[in-house]
Amino acid sequence: MIVFFPTYARRVPGGWCASVAGMVVRPLPERSRRRVLAVAVLRRLLELEDAQLASDVFRRRAESFLFQRVAGRRVTIELGGRRFAAGQSDRSGHFHAEFDLEESFVAGLAPSGSDRRLAYAAVLDDGDEDTPTAPPAGAVHVVDASGTSVISDID
Repeated sequence: MIVFFPTYARRVPGGWCASVAGMVVRPLPERSRRRVLAVAVLRRLLELEDAQLASDVFRRRAESFLFQRVAGRRVTIELGGRRFAAGQSDRSGHFHAEFDLEESFVAGLAPSGSDRRLAYAAVLDDGDEDTPTAPPAGAVHVVDASGTSVISDID
């Protein structure tokens, strides 16, 4: 499974430099020692009952934290019909890449406006484990050379 982080594209002479970043992970097996321990810690800290642990809401939210990182995975994205190498995941599962895009290419995908984004999706291999029904997707925010941008990292 690939999780893309929000990134941006900035102006460079003749076009744009876009960044793509994220993390490659896989869910912890249901009966793994790490998963059982993590759920036990959550149960104790949050004082949860069995019914709460079994609820769909808890399971969906907890899945965001119950994963193992995957190292050495090459990531490719498709953006506007073109494929780009987005790097290889490091030992912590993270990857990052930058690539240049022509002005006309960006203008065709993200016309001028206040919320310009370049949508992309992962290109999955046939043998990918945990293949979702739709490829993971992300967006590059197009940040013009002038104006105001608010960047917040509130978790």
